[in-house]
Amino acid sequence: MIHKKAVILIGVLLLIGIFSWIYFLESSERVVKIGAKQWVVEQVSTKESRILGLGLRESLSPGTGMLFLFPDIGPGRYSFWMEGMQFPLDIAWIRDGRIVFLERNIPADSRDVFRPSEDADAVLEVNAGELSDVVIGDIVK
Repeated sequence: MIHKKAVILIGVLLLIGIFSWIYFLESSERVVKIGAKQWVVEQVSTKESRILGLGLRESLSPGTGMLFLFPDIGPGRYSFWMEGMQFPLDIAWIRDGRIVFLERNIPADSRDVFRPSEDADAVLEVNAGELSDVVIGDIVK
């Protein structure tokens, strides 16, 4: 009987490890730098996590953000909206490590859809005002 319990325990621990690794890969934190500024970002790259984004959160700590990646579909003109947002944002669209489009000080209650004029392979969302010194063409690390 002990043998059966040990096998079940090992299986449960293995499943916990697998789900933890998937969560780490999906929601791992990274640092994004643009000029002298930097943000600790939550990186999201699945369709479901990109749809939810920062929605349903009450706030975002200064110097933090969310980095949206599109490895499953590649570069494109990805639209963003403020549905479910409770705080204003700045949004930067990025392609090949450079800013290609910016929207600043988007109110939380905006009904607009924001779409870049250039293809992007990543999008950075941060608190409104934090991209005030950033310009199109800036290098993103």
